Amino acid sequence: MSNVTPVFLHGYSGEGSSLNEFASLCFPNTKPICIDLPGFGNNPLKNTSAETDPKGYLEETWQTIRREVPNGQIHLVGHSYGAMLAFALAAAHPNDVTRVDLFNPGVYPKVIPRLFLYIIAALKHIPSGLRVLVWLMKRRVFVDLVTRTMEYKDWPSERKAQIRQMRRDESRAYTPQMLALSLHALRMPKALADIHCSVPVRMVHSRRDTITKVSSCAWLAERSDDASILETYGGHLGLVAEPERWAALLYR
Repeated sequence: MSNVTPVFLHGYSGEGSSLNEFASLCFPNTKPICIDLPGFGNNPLKNTSAETDPKGYLEETWQTIRREVPNGQIHLVGHSYGAMLAFALAAAHPNDVTRVDLFNPGVYPKVIPRLFLYIIAALKHIPSGLRVLVWLMKRRVFVDLVTRTMEYKDWPSERKAQIRQMRRDESRAYTPQMLALSLHALRMPKALADIHCSVPVRMVHSRRDTITKVSSCAWLAERSDDASILETYGGHLGLVAEPERWAALLYR
């Protein structure tokens, strides 16, 4: 479908470029767009109220997409945090979005990631609390420890090394605002409780995902007219570690 532009939405703490290889494998005959979400990468948050307003953040994300794709229809592909946003945007813009593919959608974080979000929420109310946490999260030992929890034992060693370096590079851009934006992961289920998506949705979830629960897929499917869920092996960053295999799972 040459008149449809694929747009990829990355997960929390990442940036659009992390999905470039995966996106090019998914759509070898067209030019997919991997945007930086508002407040990440090279896309500063313009509406500061969107930092605490999930629906305002969704609107700014849509404006970002439409700056990149002013005309025509869109095929949204989202990973983790970006998958949740992609679903909500498809529900809000069914005449503009033709289909949605979600990889390890992050509606419900698992226990450790959720606990970390509660820590962020508490530190937000302490002077310089988020700045101290950002300092910690930029330490290589912390970045590598968190990254290892997302790895899968059968991934090629060179891919594991590549992902660790990618995460180290991304950590240099961490800001208190990025941490504050991550709290949308706690707010979104309530904010989107009455959402309904008429656009076809395909979800892929890793059985060894240490970040998001498979119940995230069930929650989204309940709010969809046409949804399917595929479980596969691998970890949360499978589409980066095994881009060829994960690209083959994409619903075309």
